Amino acid sequence: MKFHQRLLLCAAMTVLFLGLAIASASAGRFSYSDTGFRQTFRTISIEANNQIGVQCEATFEGAFHASTWRKVTGSLVGLIRVARLNNCIEGSANSGATVLSETLPWHIQYEGFEGTLPNITSLRFNEVGVSVIARFRSPFGTQVCLIRSTTARPLRAIWRRSGNGEIPSGSLEINPTLPATGCIYLELAMYAVTSEISRGISTERITITLI
Repeated sequence: MKFHQRLLLCAAMTVLFLGLAIASASAGRFSYSDTGFRQTFRTISIEANNQIGVQCEATFEGAFHASTWRKVTGSLVGLIRVARLNNCIEGSANSGATVLSETLPWHIQYEGFEGTLPNITSLRFNEVGVSVIARFRSPFGTQVCLIRSTTARPLRAIWRRSGNGEIPSGSLEINPTLPATGCIYLELAMYAVTSEISRGISTERITITLI
């Protein structure tokens, strides 16, 4: 290849990479295909003293405040308006769990993402105010615990993102330091391995894109 051709090729590659870098750097917002969502969990687990206390099916329904939001850590981006725990089964030492519905809505804060821009593989959110009454049987008798996530110790949610921007599933990270009151357990863990995410009552997938 002649010298001037190599120069032209190098210049073209430089422009291309520079354009990609500028696009990634300037993309400071996420765009959401639908502000409403439903997240369905086959199993949410609550642990006490590293033992499964109770496992329930669960549904969270909510909405984002707008169709776009800024890619800023800690931003308040949405609310969980409806939460249900159903078909709870007993673990090693428990009797059940219910949502403290009077604490709704719960807040959703944007926490960050996984992957390398512009190829985002998942989004992370902090869910604050999540409140559940859990009842455990223990050597001290039945314990009734109020578990409530806070800004300092939130329930951490992960939404997985496919290559076309669709959000097919999510999870709740295990957090062994959720504060609990009203019982002998100072801290409890609440988590879910997987869930399905859709547009409201529809089974249609939602998409989140970087703009």
